[in-house]
Amino acid sequence: ILISVYTRTKNAREDKASLQTLAVELRSQLDDFYQRYVEASDPDIIVRARQHGDTDYIFAINDKRTYGNYVGHHGTVMEKGLDHRGTVTVRRPEAGGHVYDLVAHKAMDVRQSGNSITFDVELGPGGGRVFAITPKPIGAVRIDAPKSVKRGEQVTINVTVASDAVIPLQLTITDPAGREAERSGYYGAKDGKLSVTLDLAENDQPGDWTISTTELASNRSATATFVVEE
Repeated sequence: ILISVYTRTKNAREDKASLQTLAVELRSQLDDFYQRYVEASDPDIIVRARQHGDTDYIFAINDKRTYGNYVGHHGTVMEKGLDHRGTVTVRRPEAGGHVYDLVAHKAMDVRQSGNSITFDVELGPGGGRVFAITPKPIGAVRIDAPKSVKRGEQVTINVTVASDAVIPLQLTITDPAGREAERSGYYGAKDGKLSVTLDLAENDQPGDWTISTTELASNRSATATFVVEE
């Protein structure tokens, strides 16, 4: 397969259309030799796939653009993003799968055909989404932590999500006054497991501390408490 050099005309709309036409031609030449693992319904949705174990992570980026008010009048750049919608299809090794929008934190409706999964995507101007596809639905979230500790000691917090994927989590640890502790933040729970160690200061406030976590795929959450003793 010989790929010819394309020389840009400096007309952004014409150049993009020409390059996308060449891409369609190359795709047809490759069809007898290569089956795409993931593809979108049109070339303005750019897709990429990553994997962890049996879980796919699909990145979808909106490349639909037009001329804007900044430099669009020159015709060389289409700098204004547009809303766009379409579909993404993933050909997994085995049939079935559960799709989660990791930006909107919700399960997606899917259509199954053999080993292929297709789902709808809606993308804002210049926007993108990340989708996780797991062989089994994501299950419950659990927090394990000691019932009580003393000031100056360490607290080991274990979060478990019923999944073998890398699950994004938001973890919040607050003292009795509602102030967030230093280990609060966003994490990835590899194989559904996360362990965080909190160092308590000698002058931390005693009383009931709260741990809350939300997995950012299906939006399940859990809460636990521990007592800091003087």
